[in-house]
Amino acid sequence: MRTKVQLSKSDREIRTWMIIVSICLFLVIILGWYVKVREKFEKDQRRLKGQWEQVRSAYQRRTYLITNIANSARAYATLEKEAFVAVFDARTKTFDIYVHPIRMNDSILAEYDAAQDELANSLTNLLAALEKYPELKENRTFMRLQTGLEGCENKIATERRNFNEATLKFNTKIHTFPKNIAARIMGLKDRPYLVLRDETGVAPAS
Repeated sequence: MRTKVQLSKSDREIRTWMIIVSICLFLVIILGWYVKVREKFEKDQRRLKGQWEQVRSAYQRRTYLITNIANSARAYATLEKEAFVAVFDARTKTFDIYVHPIRMNDSILAEYDAAQDELANSLTNLLAALEKYPELKENRTFMRLQTGLEGCENKIATERRNFNEATLKFNTKIHTFPKNIAARIMGLKDRPYLVLRDETGVAPAS
């Protein structure tokens, strides 16, 4: 028969305290890990916010250029009133849509994209109409703005791509164990992507 070892009162107290200390140490380690992961997620969110601001800034720059292109051409193409109205109406729609850098979703991004596409399409139609006015090509301001617009479109494409890459990293991280535990506690969810576009800046047909 096995003899049952009787622990003294002091031994039992020591064992109890060791268990309590171990649990406290474990909780401190878990809390420290959570705080560290939370700080990283908050940093990622700030990075995403900054990247969205880069996208928005690029679009604002394009809106500025489109407005000035239209204004510089109005004196030459007085018969193209409908095309000018379409540009300015589309521009107003882009101003009416606000995308919160943190609380954005697929729906509002799609609405934002649609408004920006409408503005781009209205400009395309206006430029096509302005082909009937060769004297515009002698206008240095008009030509300079058009050149600036080409560079702006490249900037937009770059910033959209950077935004999607940052979003992919964030979405991957919040689903990776064990960081996904902290993500759930923080209530983090997948961030939406901007629609991929081909080299012409047009979204592919679904």
